Amino acid sequence: MRAPSSLAILARSDFRLALLPVENSNYSDCNTAIKAIEFISQCIPTVASDIAPYRRFAGLHGISDFQVVPNTFEAWKQAVETVILQIPEEERQKG
Repeated sequence: MRAPSSLAILARSDFRLALLPVENSNYSDCNTAIKAIEFISQCIPTVASDIAPYRRFAGLHGISDFQVVPNTFEAWKQAVETVILQIPEEERQKG
């Protein structure tokens, strides 16, 4: 029996927000945006660090549920609060 794929697991989840914090480095700039693609493919709003792969992905696709933010506390706080405030109040209270 095969283990379920990460996409299958995401499809069954009820995640309301994906966070992709990544340290700015030469290594991270050589990675891909695969995690962003996985979350966005499941219609999960995503906030990601402003690194080259995520910046390219955002620039090419212009997806409203995908935000690239600087790696500062204030930028992340504002981006996460923006997504949370889009969730209906009744659902936020359950969380």
